[in-house]
Amino acid sequence: MKTIKSFFNSAFFWLFIITIAAFSLIVFTHDPVHRYVGTVVSVSSWDGSAKLRTKTETGKDTTLNVVNKKYERFEVGQTITVWTGGELFDGIASTDPQH
Repeated sequence: MKTIKSFFNSAFFWLFIITIAAFSLIVFTHDPVHRYVGTVVSVSSWDGSAKLRTKTETGKDTTLNVVNKKYERFEVGQTITVWTGGELFDGIASTDPQH
């Protein structure tokens, strides 16, 4: 009985429980990855981000805000592929493939 009690009070047990809880949080709140191909309709002169006109998986028109990387530049009329999701919390579309 004493060994069972000491196991539940051990640091290894609580580290294991915290790891399982964190993994569960990631799995249950993970957004699926979506790939969109569309045309840039406007580019912000302030930060270089773009508005992308594309279609959702159900065929509805939508506009996504795309954040540019450090050395990336968008032009109006350019066709680009972006991804959303794949993160703990869904962010803005990016040209980086998501996992």
